[in-house]
Amino acid sequence: LPLPPHYLQIPAKQGPLSPQCLAQNIGKFTPEQIEKLFHAIIRLLVGVVGLTGDLTVVLDGSKVPTTKSYAGCGYLSVTHKVKEKKTGRIVEVVKKVFGWKILVLIEVQSRLPLAMTVVQIQEYEGEWLLPLLKQAQANLGERARIRKVVVDRGYLDGEDLWQVDQLGITFVIVAKAGMTVRE
Repeated sequence: LPLPPHYLQIPAKQGPLSPQCLAQNIGKFTPEQIEKLFHAIIRLLVGVVGLTGDLTVVLDGSKVPTTKSYAGCGYLSVTHKVKEKKTGRIVEVVKKVFGWKILVLIEVQSRLPLAMTVVQIQEYEGEWLLPLLKQAQANLGERARIRKVVVDRGYLDGEDLWQVDQLGITFVIVAKAGMTVRE
């Protein structure tokens, strides 16, 4: 039997969640809930991707600006130089930037993130080196071992680097042109 014409007008079902519903609900998660979800997913992905052996990882952070009304966010005071329209003088203007900083430890070959944390935007990144290395190794389990970590100058803390060495991990710090260590 042919289908009645109104059957052809039924929209396809989207599924249990629309993209907007998902975005609205993820936006309600706390940073701690986001981290737990992320690490649970990574533990599952490590087995699927098949990471094994000795790994090199890189740690870096990115600022995620928000409005000041975002609950729990931090802020940075950022100084900008601007030119006054009337006089042409260069003046410094201080602006508050509200938000978060996301720190991610990534395996360099697969580019799979192995660990992450979300902190207030003004927080010092260096204190998260060891916790992220330990979390990444926990996410890897016995499948693979972190043997080298590449970081920028934001992680120059002798005590932390000594502890990284004690974990059997070689650290590489990217040097800037003109730095004594590079010369």
